[in-house]
Amino acid sequence: MEEPAVGQTTMSAIYILGAPYTAGAVAPKIEVAFGTNGALYAGTTGGSTCYVDVFYPKVRITLTD
Repeated sequence: MEEPAVGQTTMSAIYILGAPYTAGAVAPKIEVAFGTNGALYAGTTGGSTCYVDVFYPKVRITLTD
């Protein structure tokens, strides 16, 4: 997962497939399931400064013919 710059509104991540897949002549069906529970956190530094931080979402990628 990249470390986005302050003010950046997008970010990217690369996830490992759950099982190896060999591409064939027909495009596979790709299913992506993800959970964002706990993927965003907001807090304070003890004073009046607030911050928001992101964490890795849980992702499952399945490819089938």
